[in-house]
Amino acid sequence: MGCYCGFDSDYNQVLARSAFVHESDTPCAGDSNLACGRGDRVQIYTRSPPPTPALPGGWGVASACSVDNASRVLEGHRLFSLPVNSPAFCASWCEHTTYSENGVDRKYNWAGVENGDECICGKGWKNGIGPPSAPTYDCATPCPENPTDPNGCGGSWRIRVFGYEWNWGDLNMRYTMERRAAVGAVAWVLVPFSFECLRSKVSITVELAYMYTCLNVYPPKCM
Repeated sequence: MGCYCGFDSDYNQVLARSAFVHESDTPCAGDSNLACGRGDRVQIYTRSPPPTPALPGGWGVASACSVDNASRVLEGHRLFSLPVNSPAFCASWCEHTTYSENGVDRKYNWAGVENGDECICGKGWKNGIGPPSAPTYDCATPCPENPTDPNGCGGSWRIRVFGYEWNWGDLNMRYTMERRAAVGAVAWVLVPFSFECLRSKVSITVELAYMYTCLNVYPPKCM
């Protein structure tokens, strides 16, 4: 009997119809006590995916492995070569790295590890479009901080991407701070998920959108 290797993306559950277990009854050449399929039957095994990497609070995996390119797939990217790179270290590094936007200092909320020691900070997918996915084993280059970590630190033009997952409290606090720091007309706006209104400086587009939301969806809180 043969041994066949393949990629998980090759497995088509529509074409691969199930058969009865007793039909895969040919003894294995290496251990006759075990069954190894049959001439027209194959037993398929898959390796469990690596566990979710340990990340700073609020961070999660945005892409287990994606195809990167010379123009980079993260918007507003900044690349750092870190001798102690790891998913957690890179996410923390980006979270504490600032960039200027419209005269306001902001922190990156996206991070990606690539080719072992590369940490790439960004603001989201470039043009809002996610890149093609790649097999997770393409992102298995050992991390300098912990070479035995099964998650790995990306690969050659292969990137593992992490994003900050806003929790309720952080979202309200940061959204309020950002809106108050923006430049524009004064209006009543709705803080997402808090169902309250506050005085804030916002752009005219946001002013109209959130005045509509507040006055039409939650009028008691806007009086």
